[in-house]
Amino acid sequence: MTDLQKEWIASVIALAKPRTNTTEASLRFMAESFLDAHARTPGGLSVEVGTWWGGSALMFLELLEWIYPAAERPMLFTIDPYGNKPYFGGDVTIFGGLYGDEDFVRMKRLLAGYAAHAHWYCRGIEFFGVAPGLCYWQRGKGKLIEGLTFVFLDGDHDHASIAREISLVLPRLAVGGAIVIDNVDKDPETVGSLTCYSPEYGPERTPGALQARIIKSEP
Repeated sequence: MTDLQKEWIASVIALAKPRTNTTEASLRFMAESFLDAHARTPGGLSVEVGTWWGGSALMFLELLEWIYPAAERPMLFTIDPYGNKPYFGGDVTIFGGLYGDEDFVRMKRLLAGYAAHAHWYCRGIEFFGVAPGLCYWQRGKGKLIEGLTFVFLDGDHDHASIAREISLVLPRLAVGGAIVIDNVDKDPETVGSLTCYSPEYGPERTPGALQARIIKSEP
């Protein structure tokens, strides 16, 4: 990684940190994974599941602005139902939800100035489940939701939900694209279930097994 890229990462972490409860080390891992994915498979759509106040999405959007000129900049889709949807964490279930409409408005205000951003008001499983039939428009061209460059999964944290999301994402991920999964320590079964992607996809974990990265190595 170049000194310039390190400076980029430091500046976007400083911008994102007040707007998220994610640690600085985790944000750095996410930013480095994002840059690496876009270096290997440039130009593809990025997707974040679990947006809350929009801090990590802000970081990704700032990185997109540095990587691509405006005429070539791909989209970042954020996905989060808000509205007090029940949360399944593997270690805990909160039926009243984690956050609601006020958090949604806060996120929209934060990200409103980025033309490369669009938000989907649903769960990741619902979004990826219908993705093959969806077409979005950017700069006068219709594009299918496929050939994804980067996906960040930070929605429900029980192993069954994560496994389902991964199974739906992988067919739509570009070769060389990356999936980063947050909070893999929330459910004891999650880390073990990720070993099935090795060596074909090569999971990697940050210290403390807080996050994991899957890189697609073949179609």
